Amino acid sequence: MNLNNLITNCVESGNATNEQMVECIQLLSDYLCLTTPKEYAKSKGIKFQSVYKGKKPISILGKKFIIDND
Repeated sequence: MNLNNLITNCVESGNATNEQMVECIQLLSDYLCLTTPKEYAKSKGIKFQSVYKGKKPISILGKKFIIDND
């Protein structure tokens, strides 16, 4: 069973609370090392424009993030 199906089954069966789903989002964010492009540039000591040359941003709820779990 893949992660999408597992989450869907838990939510549809009522076995996942809002708090648990928020915890999952936070956990996944931690594993992906999600940062905003501005935070990423600052942490790496590079110019903001350089972020987009090396990493492709992803969009979540209209906000851009960089995955930095390499």
